[in-house]
Amino acid sequence: MTIVRNNTAHDRSVKGIWCVPKPSNLTGTIYAPDIIEPLASMPTAASDFRLSWDNAYAVHHLTEDQVEIANIVQLCGQHEHPLWCSHPIRR
Repeated sequence: MTIVRNNTAHDRSVKGIWCVPKPSNLTGTIYAPDIIEPLASMPTAASDFRLSWDNAYAVHHLTEDQVEIANIVQLCGQHEHPLWCSHPIRR
């Protein structure tokens, strides 16, 4: 997260990040709260930065474990980035 936050804060060419928080890879890793909160609150150099939150497994789980993750739309709003996540999949 240190590298991501540094790059978004100082490089205006970074216009966005695409996140697949659940599961983020074939191992089934799920974004932890200590990753989601920094993503929602990070400073950005680009005024038109967007965080694409591909939460396709919010309803359809790959395993029997139905792990809930933080609401990224709510967190971005709390950190004064309400437009970052304009089209998330919601339950």
